[in-house]
Amino acid sequence: SPLVAFGSPGQGRNTLANQREVFEHLKQQFQDARSSQKVIDSEVDACVDPPTDDGSAVQSLEDEVRRLRREGATLKTRLMSAQEEALERAAEVDRLLGRVSTLQAELEDAQLSRRGELSDLRRQIQENVGTLRQQ
Repeated sequence: SPLVAFGSPGQGRNTLANQREVFEHLKQQFQDARSSQKVIDSEVDACVDPPTDDGSAVQSLEDEVRRLRREGATLKTRLMSAQEEALERAAEVDRLLGRVSTLQAELEDAQLSRRGELSDLRRQIQENVGTLRQQ
């Protein structure tokens, strides 16, 4: 989701909401990956030993089981890698969310300070104009 520009008035909450949405999306992807792995594990575990009446059929099924176990191991490795990456991204999103919040607060402070300075300058100008008119 695109982020709102820092200086947009009244958009601070929208920016945080968008960032939270990105974080929740990453979290959901992580949960989906974990669920997929559980399904794969249960399918591999559901394999049963075939009857031993035909040696070639048994050998073929054993080969298939070994292939599926290798594939399962490969998928588990990929899943772990994806989970690690998702956690890293979630941590990065969280860090950036904190940084954006800090920057928004600093921006608001700077804007308030500038408004105060501008108000003071206007008041001084009005006093100077009043003084000049009296002379």
